[in-house]
Amino acid sequence: MTQPVVQWAPLTHMPLAAVYTRLGYRAGYSDKTVIQAEYEALLKHWVATTRVRIFYLFQPFGVENGICRLGAHAFASRLIAERFARASRTLLMAASADPADFEKIQKFSEAGDLKTSVVLDAVLSEKVDFALDFLETELKVQFRREGQLLGARLSCGYGDFKLENQQVLFETLGLANYGITLDERFILHPEKTVTALAPIYASN
Repeated sequence: MTQPVVQWAPLTHMPLAAVYTRLGYRAGYSDKTVIQAEYEALLKHWVATTRVRIFYLFQPFGVENGICRLGAHAFASRLIAERFARASRTLLMAASADPADFEKIQKFSEAGDLKTSVVLDAVLSEKVDFALDFLETELKVQFRREGQLLGARLSCGYGDFKLENQQVLFETLGLANYGITLDERFILHPEKTVTALAPIYASN
């Protein structure tokens, strides 16, 4: 596969617990019932009406003299070299909120509706993370049929898998073709965009 698969996903089945946690409400909080009554309608609305674009691509992988080779790219990362040592290929993936949904955060804030702005921000943040969980769950079924296993994903900026490697994922997945940009600090825009890399192993 040389071109990424790109698909929209509503992900309306995502759990709300992580959104509540992001908003600062923990399980067992004494006023949890009141808090849920205040925010539940907003949470359910934005979970039901927002969507995320998912990207993924398989790339060959190898390690030579401590240098990781991912398709046509090469980079140094002891962490990746060790954790992906048995992988012959990798899964590159990304998820990005619908730009139209992301723009609403600022619009609500400018209108003085901070509650809606904050809730929408939290929903989009959790939904893009959940999108990668969703993708992995779907692909693991395919991998099992092929006698393969999907390892734990890692994102740039973790350990010595430097943030500058975001450029590799950005270019390989062709994210610029979909209105996503990468700034000089290797930060993706829109802000509600995440990328990750996961190893694929033979199961025997």
